[in-house]
Amino acid sequence: MALVCIKANQVFSACQEKDCPTVVTTVPVADIALITGITFKNGTIVDYPVHPTLTLIPGKIDCYRAEFEVSIPYSIAGTGGAFPYGGSIVIPKDIILYIPKSLTRPEFVFEYAVETLTQVLVDFYVGDGSPDPKVPAVVFLAGALIVIKVSGEVQLQIEAVGNCPEPCICEEYTDENLCEEFKEVPFPDNFFPPFPTDLCPEVNCPNII
Repeated sequence: MALVCIKANQVFSACQEKDCPTVVTTVPVADIALITGITFKNGTIVDYPVHPTLTLIPGKIDCYRAEFEVSIPYSIAGTGGAFPYGGSIVIPKDIILYIPKSLTRPEFVFEYAVETLTQVLVDFYVGDGSPDPKVPAVVFLAGALIVIKVSGEVQLQIEAVGNCPEPCICEEYTDENLCEEFKEVPFPDNFFPPFPTDLCPEVNCPNII
């Protein structure tokens, strides 16, 4: 087993947060009854890489106060109407992150990212808070699991068994041909009636020709 060097994105620190934001959005009156569901995309740091804003905490080596906002896009699906409607949930963050800046060169580039899993906790209802008095507010409670990561590209030495094996041959897409598939089906065993002795092995079975 050989030792090889690879480039990899190493995670230096990570932490998790749980938030339950109440989302207020607008949907035309005629389309509210047509809503079928709400989906979410992975969140991002607003104005990255300008943010997060980092402030070194006195007395704590390489611990920084990180201030930023997480934006989680959502989409409201439905049948007919002008669907989808959508927007973004913006969640402010003010947390402490370990960033080992003192242990490396100033030119090293640290990367900051979030990974999210969001779901609807309380189904939507018509409520107050619409910015447009002519359009009702659609309100729902969301639950967001957020992982914040600090990472950077490094060289790692690892044990390697060898190069990756040759990949399998791609399967070409073809339109389904029911007739060709039918031609590959073998004849069934009961295509012809079974021989009588198979059903009645005794010699004295009546009416056997």
